[in-house]
Amino acid sequence: MAFVSDDDGRTWQGGLILDEREKVTYPDGTQAPDGTIHIVYDYNRTPNGEVLMATFTEADVRAGKPVSDKVRLRGEVARLPIEASADTEQP
Repeated sequence: MAFVSDDDGRTWQGGLILDEREKVTYPDGTQAPDGTIHIVYDYNRTPNGEVLMATFTEADVRAGKPVSDKVRLRGEVARLPIEASADTEQP
């Protein structure tokens, strides 16, 4: 979930859900010069995890819902390969 602070973290506003699933980990982000916020994070890190990106603006966070044309949630960046189990044949 993303929140915005206008007073160096003393209070927080909004609340935009970026990914409602459990097992979401390791978020990292940046804000572009045009104000777009990009967050990259993992989902279900092992054994078949994904790296995803959420893109949004402060207006979306303050509203608690998508209100801009910048919103893209749960965009897949990469998918980790599924490791073969002992029960699967190896080529």
